[in-house]
Amino acid sequence: MNNAIKKIALISDYFNLYLITLFIFFIKPQLFSYYQIFTVKLNDLEFGYRLLPMFYYFLKIIKVRNIKKGIKYITLQEISKKISDGEHSHIKRNNKSGVRYLYGRNIKQGTIKGTINFDSISDYSYISLEDYTNFKRTHLIDNDVLISILGIIGNSAIYKKEYLGIIGIPRHIGTITLLNTFAPISPEYLVAYFRTKLAKHQLYSLTTGNIQQLLSLKNLKNYEIPIPNKTILKQ
Repeated sequence: MNNAIKKIALISDYFNLYLITLFIFFIKPQLFSYYQIFTVKLNDLEFGYRLLPMFYYFLKIIKVRNIKKGIKYITLQEISKKISDGEHSHIKRNNKSGVRYLYGRNIKQGTIKGTINFDSISDYSYISLEDYTNFKRTHLIDNDVLISILGIIGNSAIYKKEYLGIIGIPRHIGTITLLNTFAPISPEYLVAYFRTKLAKHQLYSLTTGNIQQLLSLKNLKNYEIPIPNKTILKQ
């Protein structure tokens, strides 16, 4: 039954794509100069036969083109000391004092200048120092890359202790602690890449869930990052 539903959904997607192609060809033929047509075999479709043009456009065209230019790709897991998320257990919050404890929505798009760009902390924004000490998963390391992985996917920023002091995070936020040996992949580079349109399409293609989107740690670890060669970096 599930396979039948998948095939029906796939046929529907292909039919919609066919109609769009006909529209462009007969009504707006000039638009063909803005699009690239490529094919993907049925057996190569991932994500339960979901048609995700930007994901396959990345694999078939962008990635191949970049590799020819000398740009290599590496997974986050290969360049990271640790990839995790915050505390899964419920911790009692308060709105008076203690250690600042973020919500997933507190992360906005960071900058590449080494600063952090969180939303204003609101609601019950603190946990006790005792709870923070006991729940080690809430802890952060200076220069950790924080990324929202539940609900709103892909917002990222760099944690700087000198600006925020000690803060804790829940499970809605992923953390990436990079190895120091993989220049030029720095926290700033990673956050800058996460802000690009292509990176966002990659992230969304790896999410699961219908009502509330989730980027699993497994998929985050397998996420591919481009490593430009020295010539491109100098440009």
